[in-house]
Amino acid sequence: MKKMCVVLILIWLFIPFFCFASDMVNENSSATLTLTFRNEKGVAVTPTTIKYRIDDLSSGANITPVTSVTPSSSVYDVSIFSNENRIIAPARPYEQRRVTVQWYSGTTLVGTADYVYRVINLNKVPF
Repeated sequence: MKKMCVVLILIWLFIPFFCFASDMVNENSSATLTLTFRNEKGVAVTPTTIKYRIDDLSSGANITPVTSVTPSSSVYDVSIFSNENRIIAPARPYEQRRVTVQWYSGTTLVGTADYVYRVINLNKVPF
């Protein structure tokens, strides 16, 4: 399982900051996207709700519909399953996926951010 890391800094102006450990995953492989939420002083904060979805950028296809979760801490792992990293267009050497994340305090939308990664088509990898 590939591990991807995203740090979302939740500040009063609601500007996210990202720190990525990896931005590629092989087709039909699972991955984990770790979301970490902090305020403007760097203190860990726990959103009331996190919503995320996964889309294929080339085709516009929705891979994973909006999923709502209630985190129990300031860190939440989004599991991206192998079927969500399948190749849609076999002629391409890779496809790009976008994970869009929204986080809430109560019912108030606090911020939105996205993470784009590549799904590598193993049938198109040059040897």
